[in-house]
Amino acid sequence: ATVTLTLPASAGLADGDLFEFVATTANVLTIQLAATQVAHIWAQATSSAGTLVSTAIGDSISLRYQVSTNDFWETSLIGNWTLT
Repeated sequence: ATVTLTLPASAGLADGDLFEFVATTANVLTIQLAATQVAHIWAQATSSAGTLVSTAIGDSISLRYQVSTNDFWETSLIGNWTLT
């Protein structure tokens, strides 16, 4: 079974908010972005309202929110994540 977590819409976020996710079971962890949000991992980026998907137990990611762009920026990463 896939576990899907949805990030809050921009109205509920403040500049610098930090979100941390860890895949703790064999289930795939999917992080769903809200409409118009984009997440960045190194030189890669999701599409608007895209997803970040774990590939193994122990994958983890920390995302910092930036109000001016409505984007999330990866600040820490373990494992491999698939972006859509």
